[in-house]
Amino acid sequence: MKFDVETVEGRIKFQMSVYSSDVSRYDNNSYILSCSGNTFYLQRYIRNAGSHSLGAVQVPGLNNLVRCQFELLIDKASKRFRLLINGKPVAEWVDSHNFVGTGTGVVFYARIAPLSFR
Repeated sequence: MKFDVETVEGRIKFQMSVYSSDVSRYDNNSYILSCSGNTFYLQRYIRNAGSHSLGAVQVPGLNNLVRCQFELLIDKASKRFRLLINGKPVAEWVDSHNFVGTGTGVVFYARIAPLSFR
């Protein structure tokens, strides 16, 4: 999955839920990628059981960019997640438990305004 993010302030804050079974609800079985400044977090979320962090990574210099291209590569069989920014790999996570994503939905949440996704 590839998407562009643009902000006028150079501060990027967002969350995205992938493999969501219900895009109208935040609290369902899915994986949540969060970006806060230059730090990315990946969590697995199980409805009625909560979340579990798969880890965090810092990406120096991200706060200085106003436009970035993100690519999240997911291998369901190996439960491996890889994040690329502007074509460069910056993080990789592996879920050591069962794959929790039960749907095909993707939901974006801007955590700061103005922020646009394409």
